[in-house]
Amino acid sequence: MGGVLSGGELEEKSFKARTGVKDNLGDFSVYGQGVGTLTLRRPFLEVDAKVNGADSYVARPGESLEAEIFFKNNLSVPVQNVVIEGTFLGRGLDERQIRVRDGNYRSADKKIIWNASSADSLRQLEPGKESSFRLQFAFLEDISVRTSADREFKVVLSLKITPGILPSGFFGTDVTGEDILEMKLATRLQLVRRGFYFSPLVSNSGPMPPKVGQETTFSVTWSLINSTNDLENVLVRSSLPSYMNWKGILIPGDAAVNYDPNSGEILWRVGELKAGVGYLSPARELTFQIGFVPSSNQVGQAPDLIPKVTAEGKDTFIDSLLSVEAPALTLELEDDPKIEIGQTRVVP
Repeated sequence: MGGVLSGGELEEKSFKARTGVKDNLGDFSVYGQGVGTLTLRRPFLEVDAKVNGADSYVARPGESLEAEIFFKNNLSVPVQNVVIEGTFLGRGLDERQIRVRDGNYRSADKKIIWNASSADSLRQLEPGKESSFRLQFAFLEDISVRTSADREFKVVLSLKITPGILPSGFFGTDVTGEDILEMKLATRLQLVRRGFYFSPLVSNSGPMPPKVGQETTFSVTWSLINSTNDLENVLVRSSLPSYMNWKGILIPGDAAVNYDPNSGEILWRVGELKAGVGYLSPARELTFQIGFVPSSNQVGQAPDLIPKVTAEGKDTFIDSLLSVEAPALTLELEDDPKIEIGQTRVVP
């Protein structure tokens, strides 16, 4: 068994240990216990990786990152032929985008090597000397979601610094240093909005193109797609302009949708949206009907039927709120294949 104690230089940390056995019911019988205290010290050779100054990072699909690898000799003597090794672990890394300064990358084992042959600063590291290298890499733009195992992607960069020649007086002493940089991938939430007059789901009516003073109805579909992480508390919202009417027809009929006639707000409470929706299972969709009564000042125009739509939800893997938006839906109805150009403007 092992553990990690963290804190500041020369800070004392206490811990308690117990030994015993568990019976078939899961009860723990203690045979002995003890308390210990340790004083934290920096490793003799220190390595520390940061992205944006932090030990961990949340990335978007396709995002390019730059890590800075700091290293320092905390010994009282020089260290010769220092070697720093970094190993990428996990899934989602775009190996084509790896760029190593003053070092080399081996794709066979996903390992980066900095040594004296690639960086002269590692030939001899003086006492108290510190420096850094930079490393560029990226997450894949398109993450394949083909099975239920394709979820919660993260990449870990595991680092180790060692002396090529152990300094005199330190034989038998572990002078190596280690560090871990963790980067989690946020899920890709996609929101698509479509509008139809000639709808396969809802029977619409009224003149097309719309005429001043007469109502023409349309159906609107919102679709949600989610890639690699579960989302919770998902909400989709938009609103109706004053010249639009809410018709109260929903598909599915039990969808948790609220319409506020005073503000025109439409709120769809989706709730949980599992990883793989739209990939391993159908997209989550809502279809509803609206009515348009044009005014004379809209003649010749293709006004908004619904302004922009926003969706938000908490990504449970990265423990953070994500949001996306889709543009306004206009009378041009570009997703309806039966609509002709002459039908996309209001007529008198």
